[in-house]
Amino acid sequence: MFGTIAKPAQSAAHPFREPTPAAGTAGELQLPEQFGRNVAVKRDQTIFWEGDAATSYYRVISGAVRICKLMSDGRRQVADFFAAGDIVVLDLTEKYSFTAEAIVDGVVRQYPRAAIRQLVQSDPGFSQQLLALTCRRLMSAHSQMMMLGRKTAEERMATFLSGLAGRQPRRNRQIELPMSRTDIADYLGLTVETVSRVLTKLKRQGAISLPNTHSVTITDPETLQLLCEGAA
Repeated sequence: MFGTIAKPAQSAAHPFREPTPAAGTAGELQLPEQFGRNVAVKRDQTIFWEGDAATSYYRVISGAVRICKLMSDGRRQVADFFAAGDIVVLDLTEKYSFTAEAIVDGVVRQYPRAAIRQLVQSDPGFSQQLLALTCRRLMSAHSQMMMLGRKTAEERMATFLSGLAGRQPRRNRQIELPMSRTDIADYLGLTVETVSRVLTKLKRQGAISLPNTHSVTITDPETLQLLCEGAA
């Protein structure tokens, strides 16, 4: 039976990561399944809150998860997206640095952090895998900072979509976007209007098609890649 996750009453309120080699998959890091439990989550449900004690790790079984930070004036920055197979954050501090929320209805698997720590101490191979995944995540964060600081709106969107396509068996196949336009805007540092305008522009250029609100088909990956590199 699924459990539920609820924010403790005493806690203070305070987000599919851009798919890159940093994304953790079940094949890369085997967590101690005997200690895990599946938890059903609803759309927009909080899985953990920024500032809460980091007592667990989570892997996405189905659905998608975002992590974010909320500023005092209400503005939100989505830091990453996680899809099925991904480990949500690898927070090594005592408290969570982000708030994690379900983008759609799904299931996450929860692992007690104490069991992970014990495995790190007893299994050098697991420890090396965890370190390697943590380093890849750090490199991904550096790439995200560069994208937000230097790339145009079109280049940011192209990078985002190209990354999503890179997770597919074929780069030109239809990709699903469980996140909203607002989520994408808050991830790319753009307005919702700019996100819609750029998607329409890429469609006119023949780089993508838009079958519906929550999917994109990459029709010209070469043009998209040129945009990613700032060469288009």
